[in-house]
Amino acid sequence: MDFDAFSTAQMQSKIWLVDRLERTLEEHRPIEDGYRIWILAGWYALANLLIRLRNKISVLEVRSFDQDPTCEAIADSINNLWVYRAWEFKAQTLDINLLEYKPKPDVVINSSVEHMRSNEWFKNIPKGTIVCLQASDMPDEDHVNSISSSRNLIEQYPLEEVFYEGTKRFEFEDKAFNRVMIIGVK
Repeated sequence: MDFDAFSTAQMQSKIWLVDRLERTLEEHRPIEDGYRIWILAGWYALANLLIRLRNKISVLEVRSFDQDPTCEAIADSINNLWVYRAWEFKAQTLDINLLEYKPKPDVVINSSVEHMRSNEWFKNIPKGTIVCLQASDMPDEDHVNSISSSRNLIEQYPLEEVFYEGTKRFEFEDKAFNRVMIIGVK
């Protein structure tokens, strides 16, 4: 297990994401019977855990997709209450560039945009889907798509309507970086 998933920056980023997503869905697209949420490059699906624990978003089901085969069992274990409750949560190992959107999700989250080598995953998201994207400009060997502003994120991943855009600055003794986020309709 990579404990960096639980680092201060990772957890604060996920809390920020879930908080803004809660507000956005309530204001712009409330659904009473629950949202179908897909998390792309979901790692250990901590976003699902936070969504469930905060209990402000009505959830039909959440699916988390990651190409790293070690993530599936860990994500399912962290979220096992919802795995065992009629598959309300399930992680799956696959390349998100090849994902088929059946059934169509209401919300797609990708909080790992800085790791994406292509935009194929974004092109495949169905029109009309609410999209929540996060990226950072933190230098790292795995970050092949550094993005330093929400404007740059919108330019690279254009949306029909933008509900939220923002930047969160992280400053630590050994590094400083921006985390950016947009939420809107593709």
